[in-house]
Amino acid sequence: MSKPEDQNANDEDAIDQNTLDQSKAEEATDVTDLEKAKVDNSEPSEQKRDESSQEETEEVTLESLQLKLEQAFEETMKYKDVALRAEAEMQNVRRRATIDLENAHKFGIEKLVQNILPVVDGLEKA
Repeated sequence: MSKPEDQNANDEDAIDQNTLDQSKAEEATDVTDLEKAKVDNSEPSEQKRDESSQEETEEVTLESLQLKLEQAFEETMKYKDVALRAEAEMQNVRRRATIDLENAHKFGIEKLVQNILPVVDGLEKA
């Protein structure tokens, strides 16, 4: 090849290289634009996912709180029942103690009378 032909071939290679570089740059821009579009398109769905996951978290939290509330209420009712039963038992103990004390006085006097009666009869006979 002669120099002018080599020059033309080099120029064509340079033009082809520039064209190729521009094509790659445009493709890269297109890819970047596509990625941005994907991100832009995915953002609402991601937001929806975030919102739905947040709602699920809130629902799970709400459900778990309701469950804890029910458990606490049941535990409270259990302790209330235990307290009421303890109070009733104390009232029964007081009532039994009062009755036992009255019976002790009654039967104590009776026993005293039984012990004194023979002595009184003996004194009357004398």
